Amino acid sequence: MKNEFPVLRSLIRWPLCTLLTLPLFAQQPPPGFIQGVVSDISSNTPLAKVTVELRNPGEPMAISSTTTDTDGRFSLSTARPGSYKLVATRSGYANVEFGQRQPGGPSQSVIMAPGQRIADLRIRMTRAGAISGHVQESGSPVGIADVAAVKVTFIEGQPSWPGTGGQNK
Repeated sequence: MKNEFPVLRSLIRWPLCTLLTLPLFAQQPPPGFIQGVVSDISSNTPLAKVTVELRNPGEPMAISSTTTDTDGRFSLSTARPGSYKLVATRSGYANVEFGQRQPGGPSQSVIMAPGQRIADLRIRMTRAGAISGHVQESGSPVGIADVAAVKVTFIEGQPSWPGTGGQNK
């Protein structure tokens, strides 16, 4: 009884195997492509040697990254459609995400469709600074000291520091 219908079994088996393996050979969507320029926010000068990373939102690790050329240009390809963050970093500048108008401000996601090409993205970076030094009192180093950088304003020609209620200190 086992071999009564071998042709019928073969006719059923081959189409079934074909249907089950079709997803393995399905075409992957073409990669997306992102191009843009990174520049200084105050001078609009293109910035070279900026690392631009493509990240999944909320993830610290980059999916892919590149470095801008001498004209501040970068290009990245995305593996698949989705929502991504673009993060730019360079020494001497505050890290910035695409869409931020100021460091730490809200950013914008880049939404990629299958095979989409996004050109002319603009990322603008703000110069960052560092303050260093030694705290001394009467010529001797102070071991533990609170230090703050504040912006001095002038009231009626006299300097005023924040938190002093207008009192000069």
